[in-house]
Amino acid sequence: MEPDPTLTSSERQLRRRVLWSLYMLDKFLSCARQRIPAIADEDCRVCLPCSEEAFRAGAEQEMPLLETVTEGSPSTMLISSPTATLVFMTSTLSRVVHYTLEEDKYPSHGIPWSSASQHAAIESTLLQIESDLSYDKDITESISQQRTTHGTIDQQKAGPFILSRAFFHVSSFTFAIACSTTHCSSGGA
Repeated sequence: MEPDPTLTSSERQLRRRVLWSLYMLDKFLSCARQRIPAIADEDCRVCLPCSEEAFRAGAEQEMPLLETVTEGSPSTMLISSPTATLVFMTSTLSRVVHYTLEEDKYPSHGIPWSSASQHAAIESTLLQIESDLSYDKDITESISQQRTTHGTIDQQKAGPFILSRAFFHVSSFTFAIACSTTHCSSGGA
């Protein structure tokens, strides 16, 4: 749940970041151990982390819930906050990993080429991310935009940006491999 509104904006943002850090750690551990995450996406009723500029200034920045972004498409708010983008990509990577590891166990997920299948939802999410977040473009130009006023690269912005981009490529590659080894050979058309 959202932090107590009587706390300062800085304290609320810090608590959100701590929660989202725990969330990401939980997702990583669940992927590595092939276990169900302790923190379900639908249970997270906390706004995604704000931009680094708003966090440093102690300013309040309206951010969406993870559920809102997951069900829709990445918004401009995500683009302005590399940390929020990292949380979203962690969620996406977790979905891909759990789907690819468990798909053969659960035939109730439906046929992959059905528009209502989990396969179609993940594929749509990955295509939307690539388009909205420009992950198909050269990374050096994007990193050069993560500079401070002194001309150095802002590590608090560039780090989450690079990691979320890496998670996107791992998700896409994992999903493509899983598709080529299981779904495409299962008698599609």
